[in-house]
Amino acid sequence: MKEATDHGRTAIILGCLSGHKKVVERLLLAGANANLPCQMHGNTALHYLAQMNDQDMANELVELLLPFTQPSLIALNFEGHLPLDLAQDSTLKALLTPKEFSLDNSISSSMQCSSIREGHPALTMTSKEPRRHVP
Repeated sequence: MKEATDHGRTAIILGCLSGHKKVVERLLLAGANANLPCQMHGNTALHYLAQMNDQDMANELVELLLPFTQPSLIALNFEGHLPLDLAQDSTLKALLTPKEFSLDNSISSSMQCSSIREGHPALTMTSKEPRRHVP
């Protein structure tokens, strides 16, 4: 499932572009990585959905992908854009706005995007517990 088309698009991206919610669901259940970017433009599935003309379909697919794509919310494509930067619809913008999320369930780490409009997001790492070194 890591394979991509000649244009570098993954199966998740193709499913999203085609609006095939059931296909995307099955790919996610099978363990497909929804954060892999297109090799041509650096767009993740969220970047493509942000630009989709069918806003209702885009909203549905973004809601489906969000539990699997938190890192993609702060991923810059090759032009330096976040998915949020490409969204026109206010509902989609709200969905694509980075929020605090857990990086690792075994420790209490989180990553916050403190500024998403200054070219590159300024990221702040916080940790309630120190990372444990496992030999």
